[in-house]
Amino acid sequence: MTKSVKRARRMSTKILSNHEAAHAEHGHHDAGATKVFGFWIYLMSDCILFATYAVLSNSVAGGPTGKDIFELPFVLVETFFLLFSSITYGTAIMAMYRGDKSRVNV
Repeated sequence: MTKSVKRARRMSTKILSNHEAAHAEHGHHDAGATKVFGFWIYLMSDCILFATYAVLSNSVAGGPTGKDIFELPFVLVETFFLLFSSITYGTAIMAMYRGDKSRVNV
């Protein structure tokens, strides 16, 4: 093999490795940034919901109020079930990541 052929092969190998390295990072994205963005969207939507409630809580325009529509004991029980289901889901996800199938199966 001549010197020029060897040099050409080294150059082409170097170019290919640089090309692959440059495009390797395009195939992956930062999942952490997506999670943070999703968290902020969730947080802002909750802020809008509670701000709307605070502004409109006494403005019923002659219609039924919240006390007329909802019964407090049922709202309390429903809130408890919602929180308990979230806790159950969270513990199942943690068990799944650990590979503990006995805690994930029902």
